[in-house]
Amino acid sequence: MYGCVSTTGTRAGGRGWASRSLITARESTSRCAGGEGTKGTSPEKFVEPNLAAGGLWTTPTDLAKFLIEIRREYEGTSHKVLDRPMVRAMLTPDDHMVQARRWGLGIEVGGHSGDPYIRHEGSAYFQDDMVAYLHGSGIVVMTSGGGGGTLAEEILRSAPSVYDFPDFRPQERTAVELAAATLPKYVGTYGYVKVALGQGFLTAEIPAGSSPQRLYAESPTHFFVLDGPQELSFHMDGQGQVTGVDFITPMGRHPLQRSSEK
Repeated sequence: MYGCVSTTGTRAGGRGWASRSLITARESTSRCAGGEGTKGTSPEKFVEPNLAAGGLWTTPTDLAKFLIEIRREYEGTSHKVLDRPMVRAMLTPDDHMVQARRWGLGIEVGGHSGDPYIRHEGSAYFQDDMVAYLHGSGIVVMTSGGGGGTLAEEILRSAPSVYDFPDFRPQERTAVELAAATLPKYVGTYGYVKVALGQGFLTAEIPAGSSPQRLYAESPTHFFVLDGPQELSFHMDGQGQVTGVDFITPMGRHPLQRSSEK
C-alpha cells in the first residue's frame, strides 16, 4: 500500500506518468504549484536551471508509481526503466563511508537488512520526502512551503501507525526543567544555529534566520526539539561556560563553535 500526500496543486502534465514535465525558464509556470519561503514570502518565479538535477515537476502519485516500479525491478519482476543488476547496484549502500545514514547511488538505504527501505528528500521552495520499503508499503509527501519539511516529518512519523512501518516511530523523551537563571549562558550563535531566550525557555533557529523552535532539556547539556530529529549537545569548559555545541541529526554529528555574534 502506498500513501500519497500533497499540499500543492497538480504540477504539470506529460506522458507516461500522467503529470510530469520539464519546466524551463521560457515556459509558462501557470501549470505549476507556487512556493513560499519559511517566512511566507513567494518568489515571482521559481525555475531550476539544472533540469537533470531538479527540473522534473511531477506529483506524489507519479513518484509513488516510480517507487513501485523500482521495487518491482529490484525483485526482477519488471524492467521498464532499469534492469535488475542496475537497480540492485543503485540500492546497495557504500559501506566504506562512515556516516549515520547509508547511501546507494543517489538514494538513501535504511532499515534492517531483512526489511530495507529507500528514501529521498528534496528542498528548495518546496519540501518533499518519499520512503518505500522494498518488501512493503511506502509514502510520498509533497509540500509547497519552505517550512513544509516539518509537516512532511510529522506525516512520516505517523506512517508507522497507519501503514505499520517498522521505522520512523516517534521517539519518546523525558524533559527536565532547568533553573531560569542558568538559561542565558546558552544564548548565542553557533555556526548556522542561533540559540535565544524565550519566555522562561530556550529557542533555536535551525538554521539561523528560520522560525525559532522551542528547545527541551534532556540534561544540562543535551537539548532536543519536537518538530524533527535535531538535537543540540553543548560543550562546557571548567568554569561551566558554554563554548560550543554538537548539532546532531540522522546525517551525523556536527561540532559548531560559539561565535561572538549574539
